[in-house]
Amino acid sequence: KTGKTTLFPVGQAEGIAAHGDRVWFGVYAGAHLFEMDTTKPFESRRNPREIYGIPDHQDRPFAMDASADWLVAGTIPDYGQLGGSLSVCHRKTGVWKSYRNVVPRQSIVATALRGDTVYASTSILGGLGSRASTPYAKIFSWDLKAGRKRTARKGHQSLDNPA
Repeated sequence: KTGKTTLFPVGQAEGIAAHGDRVWFGVYAGAHLFEMDTTKPFESRRNPREIYGIPDHQDRPFAMDASADWLVAGTIPDYGQLGGSLSVCHRKTGVWKSYRNVVPRQSIVATALRGDTVYASTSILGGLGSRASTPYAKIFSWDLKAGRKRTARKGHQSLDNPA
């Protein structure tokens, strides 16, 4: 509305998610997550502020989504590596958990939240300089409360293990 531009030095945002008055940035290099409160003015090192560093040799928080209860980030690993991770924050408790190789040797490049489930898709590619070791990308769902991949019901084809 004002035409004013404000720059804030968080780095190269690979993924961005928003919910309510909060915006999160997944920053390369080193897979750092920053949170901005849009109701407050920009303050260097306070808004936006770093809230989590994704562990286990991750580099690019590419896929992000948020809801009132959850914040999720899917990543591409560091240079020369395969095996992205799914990082999950329960927003009411502030507790983070990261799960590497949810789909072995693949990166997580898209996420969508619905209730207590995140739906995600992968890429067979990893960090720069790595070589794909699987022929097909996958689609999976993750039970956020249980902290595990959901399995297909009897009589249904698994999205993670297509025939």
